[in-house]
Amino acid sequence: MSTTSTHHVALPEGYTVVDRLGAGGYGEVWKATAPGGFEKAVKIVFGHCEDGMAERELKSLERIKSVRHPFLLSIERYEIVNNRLVIVTELADRSLSDCFQTHITDGLTGIPREQLIAYLWDAAEALDCLLEQHSLQHLDIKPENLLVVGDHIKVADFGLVKELASKTLNSMMGGMTPLYSAPEIYDNNPSSRSDQYSLAIVYQHMLTGTLPFSGRTPAQLAKQHTLAQPNVGPLDEADRVIVRKALEKNPTSRFGSCREFVKALRFAGQTNTTNSGNPTNSRSAPAYQPLADEDTKSVLLSDTQHIEDSVAAAATQVLGEIQNALDSLQALDAQPNPSQPALEFPVVDATIEDVETPAGRLEATAAVPTLFVGVGGVGIKLLRSLCSQARSIDTKHEKALAWLAIDTEQETLRNTFAGNEQDCLASEEKLHIPLRRPNQYREGSSALLQWVSRRWLYNIPRSLQTRGFRPLGRIAIVDHARDVLAALQNRLSWLATNFAQSPEAPKPIRVVLLTGMSGGTGAGTVIDIAQAVRSICQEFSQEVLVEGVLASTYHSDGQDSLAAANMFSLLTELNHTQLQGNCGENPPPGPASRFELSQNPFDKIDCVTIPSRGERKNFELTMQSITEYLLLKADGACGENNDPDQKELQTFTCVNISRLATVFAALNQKRLLKAIAGCWVQQSTVNQDDDAKLFGVHANSNFARAIMEQVPLRLPKSEQPLAEDEINRCQAARAAKIKNIAQAFQQFVDSIDLADDNHPPASSAPIQVANDRIVAELSALLQCHDVSANELASKLTTLVDEQVANLSDRNLAANNAELVESTLILSQQSVLDCGYRRRSLLISSSDDANSSLYEAMQHACPTLASSQTQVADAYLIREGFGLQPVHLGARLAEIYPDIVEAAGRLHARDDIHWQDLRCE
Repeated sequence: MSTTSTHHVALPEGYTVVDRLGAGGYGEVWKATAPGGFEKAVKIVFGHCEDGMAERELKSLERIKSVRHPFLLSIERYEIVNNRLVIVTELADRSLSDCFQTHITDGLTGIPREQLIAYLWDAAEALDCLLEQHSLQHLDIKPENLLVVGDHIKVADFGLVKELASKTLNSMMGGMTPLYSAPEIYDNNPSSRSDQYSLAIVYQHMLTGTLPFSGRTPAQLAKQHTLAQPNVGPLDEADRVIVRKALEKNPTSRFGSCREFVKALRFAGQTNTTNSGNPTNSRSAPAYQPLADEDTKSVLLSDTQHIEDSVAAAATQVLGEIQNALDSLQALDAQPNPSQPALEFPVVDATIEDVETPAGRLEATAAVPTLFVGVGGVGIKLLRSLCSQARSIDTKHEKALAWLAIDTEQETLRNTFAGNEQDCLASEEKLHIPLRRPNQYREGSSALLQWVSRRWLYNIPRSLQTRGFRPLGRIAIVDHARDVLAALQNRLSWLATNFAQSPEAPKPIRVVLLTGMSGGTGAGTVIDIAQAVRSICQEFSQEVLVEGVLASTYHSDGQDSLAAANMFSLLTELNHTQLQGNCGENPPPGPASRFELSQNPFDKIDCVTIPSRGERKNFELTMQSITEYLLLKADGACGENNDPDQKELQTFTCVNISRLATVFAALNQKRLLKAIAGCWVQQSTVNQDDDAKLFGVHANSNFARAIMEQVPLRLPKSEQPLAEDEINRCQAARAAKIKNIAQAFQQFVDSIDLADDNHPPASSAPIQVANDRIVAELSALLQCHDVSANELASKLTTLVDEQVANLSDRNLAANNAELVESTLILSQQSVLDCGYRRRSLLISSSDDANSSLYEAMQHACPTLASSQTQVADAYLIREGFGLQPVHLGARLAEIYPDIVEAAGRLHARDDIHWQDLRCE
């Protein structure tokens, strides 16, 4: 069945026409509403279903319908309606041609180069997939068939898709587009590199607005494609060489694939500065060698939407987005400093040196009113953990804590839930600072372009997310400066009014900024937010301590070059601003000017390593460690540091010894229980009677022997010999009792993993004591006539738990040694394997009964200092000092030799001459 709309267009049943989108050589395309209200694109092929064009389109559909790729426009259905072929596809946002026209309207010469290359990379991925996996060529690549969906291009319109094995095109000239067609198409001899030829023409046209061949008629274009040399003059010199190669008349002289062609354009962008598709000042960029191919396997962009129906497609989409990000990074220009001498990085020592903790460090302080600010995805995860923990415990200082989450992504701000609880942050504690579209910055662009490269404004994704680029994060915060300052002032004023203002002794406010070091929003804005806090507190004469907790999510064995470059860029800026402040040559006007001060932004900077979410256990322990340390600091339980060096970074770990001791005790009990059960199931050499067979595989076990001895055959006393029936009844009763015991024993043994005991007890003597006692208790239990399997299993469990607890007390010294070793291992932390000086502090309550445990810890760590204060649990805190930013940078440079150049393109602003991280 079909429906005919008011536009007189026949569509499949349930579809309603909305608007006409366009027409081409093969048909016209309409926007329609599908059943369920979803909007789709519907192509209606010209002519009767048996005509040449429709027949050719059907054959192409048969070839393409089994192909799956995230950058191919999905075909959802096709059928014959009123003798015309109708094809339903997903609806794109616009075509590449529409995108080009938008930029022309904005006064540009074409699509910005980096954006265009990112689009063409998607198309190249799809076209190479068609060729390499299915031996198909599209053969009609043009801007109208490259559709923009979100931030990506999808290849559409497969009417000319052809198998390379077939050399006859059946007069496809009526559907092809001569402007973009390869010369071999005119000879009915398409090659595996025909689509590359078309893609090269699309690149020049969409970038410069000019075509390499100027013919006006199909005949003129056919002659020029086959005989004339292309006019690539409007392109930059580096691009000319690449496009000429892709437009070679002989297909074998072109690039090996579409990806290879686009990749060459990307790397040409390192020195290509004269034409970016928009009017911009020309600046030379330092040479930058491409990172290894395996770097594209990064999974930094954790917010990439997964395609639910295909894991492989999802992985391809992630790789595509990250490749776009990395290549945009490589294409961005940076101003080199020719006067800066080339310096080598210092040798990094991984040694962690334990030093004595000064006595003054042991004094607990009063609670400090604290504002926790989470910035970006990683920062908000930390903030959520802190807020949830603070509100789940009964602490008298909870009300002296304030919270604020800031991010460019609305979804991250929404996801501030803790488990099944309600959102732990109120609406006034969350601030959304989204990026805007490039054309919306037009009025304020002159002010923005004084401190940020023009190219960043044209790298803003349609999703309005930073995608890991630090300059985009700063653009967002400058744009929302008034809202950021208002939110900070609201939280700071609340703390000052309620907790800091005291005539006798005014308290300082502590502000802790939580963020990741490798993202776009957090790493790009954290310095400005720190200075904003100082500006606000200076206005109402409030003393403030600004601390940064910077989370390193990049690891030494990682492959994420963008994350590494972001981290290096932030380290460079921190090293510079802690000495000279962040006043630039061209500060933004208005409220954003308060982001810039000549003083250091932070009083203290902590750097902590967060494992990947794949290491679930380590990730959770690390989040718990950070949370408990920061809450103890806010509570005043562990004092303050003694004048840390502002040039150095610090680190910390915090282990809850009380919780760990409880877990360890349970683990130790299980080990002893397994050892006892192991003795019971050992084989006995004593012969057993037939009833012992009721124990199955444990018929000859020690336990079965003990039970057989304790459950003899009890015959009633009688002066006369018992009848055989009476004897059989007694034997059956005994067998039933033994069967119940055997079932209970099997149930008990099955609940214990006897095969994986890596920690056997040092001596069998405690086990024998436990064994004897349990067997004795069983003897008393078995005097009852009505013993059931469940009762016996319960009794066994109770007896073993009692005995294990007794054995744990007897072996306390050995248990403490193992627990101390476990605790010290958990408290080890090194950021990128860089060494530092470490102080260790044990905090416990005054009435804590674990003195033997603390003595064992003191013995294992002689530099450990102890302090008693009002805390519910005991903690081991280890703080590291003297962590050098240049050493972290050196570690990154070991993996990426060109990290300095790459990071230079990611500075949050261009109007500060950032001091080289390697300079002292």
